[in-house]
Amino acid sequence: MEQQAFLFFFLAFIYLLAALTIIRVLLHYRTPQAAIAWILALALLPFVALPAYLLIGPNKFRGYRDARKAGDRDLGKLVNRFAERYTPASGYDDQGLDSLARLSQLGRLPVTVNNRCQLLVDGEQALSTMFKSIERAQRYILLEFYIINGDSTGFKLKEILIARARLGVNIFMLYDDIGSSGLNARYIKELKRHGIDARPFGSIKKYLKKMQINFRNHRKVLIVDGKVGFTGGINIGDEYLGQAKNLQPWRDTHIQIEGPSVLALQLVFLEDWNWVTHRIPTLNWRAEQYNEEQCNKGQLDDNRCNESRSSKNSHPVLILPTGPADDQDTSELFFLSAINRAQHKIWIATPYFVPDASILRALQLATIRGVDVRILIPAIPDHRVIYYATHSFLEEADQSGIKIFAYQRGFMHQKVLLVDSLYACINTANLDARSLRLNFEVNTVVASSPFTAQVEHMLIRDFQYARRLTGRLHRAKPLFFRLACRTARLFSPVL
Repeated sequence: MEQQAFLFFFLAFIYLLAALTIIRVLLHYRTPQAAIAWILALALLPFVALPAYLLIGPNKFRGYRDARKAGDRDLGKLVNRFAERYTPASGYDDQGLDSLARLSQLGRLPVTVNNRCQLLVDGEQALSTMFKSIERAQRYILLEFYIINGDSTGFKLKEILIARARLGVNIFMLYDDIGSSGLNARYIKELKRHGIDARPFGSIKKYLKKMQINFRNHRKVLIVDGKVGFTGGINIGDEYLGQAKNLQPWRDTHIQIEGPSVLALQLVFLEDWNWVTHRIPTLNWRAEQYNEEQCNKGQLDDNRCNESRSSKNSHPVLILPTGPADDQDTSELFFLSAINRAQHKIWIATPYFVPDASILRALQLATIRGVDVRILIPAIPDHRVIYYATHSFLEEADQSGIKIFAYQRGFMHQKVLLVDSLYACINTANLDARSLRLNFEVNTVVASSPFTAQVEHMLIRDFQYARRLTGRLHRAKPLFFRLACRTARLFSPVL
């Protein structure tokens, strides 16, 4: 009798919890399809659906939004001062700069000019350049990465950071607590023992954070003294040097920035840091700009002036952070805007191509306009379910004139977007639901003909090592493979 009573009350509690969760879904859903799926699951299979909802269900990062509002008094002042000082005059004659100005309305940060940008191709060049920059730090280092591994690359980073900390450099470090789950406590304790402020970016309360797989901080940002910044696809780990088994060599792209946009990247870091610590450290807010007035007054070195006069060294840049705390789906709107803006070509390199319906339709419409639409994906998977889901789009894409290429020379992890000759983007975001809606990302958009030409040349070289995938090739695959692809696509909203 007691067992029956316990079972009754337990079942009543579970179904009451399911009913309350359904109410929450109705109040906070973002798409009707997702809401219907959750409601049916919670009503019919509450024992399965409730833990699943805890893992992947909550759809708004309310804590971050609250911290953003609380910190807006101080952060807002910094953003406003930055915009007043570095936003170029309105009435843009340059088409690319005008496009960036329109894109900037998606976020809070303005377009800036007089930036110098350098492509960093693959992990060896990128990590070497970043480590050298850290070794030259004089005042402070800001870094946040989705993945920091406790391998030889992670160990090297730790040693360099400790060496700078001993010289009095202030170091603030964020790492995602899921992406960097392999990082042991000893690593962090050693950093803290030397005065390095290292914090995990946790999405919810501490006792639940290891259970929540959504809302990850997928950004990769390094800033040194407010003078040089880095972002792109590369994390801290041996695999990014091509040392991962079965994923060799590793193809990736990063970008180095000097100029006012470093401060925009710094503001992105500060918003994340404020969420974690509720503090805003004192930093440098004066960018090294090289303008003609300073050159004419003899206030700058002649070599610097010659560099600044060259269009190759004066890039308009927009730093566009996106994430689940935004009031709108900023990342998706960014990709849609870029695709719809293209007149001649839209080339996208992404390791994970799992677009939602709106992105896919925009790409299809672009082909109807006569745009050369190319998608470059890896030929070998690092996540098999995403690999299968990507291949489920092949027939539909091929019929629409979207050309999908599989990179054959190892694993490709870069996140690059090229729109005509207007602008090129070096992103941390993939083209999947997780990057579009669930992760914190940052996109770097550069509107300069010399830079877009470099990116185009880089991608042309990548396409030379790629094989065109067609609907006919997909139909020739075994039935099991095609079934796996269609099944994986069912999970595309959370991949």
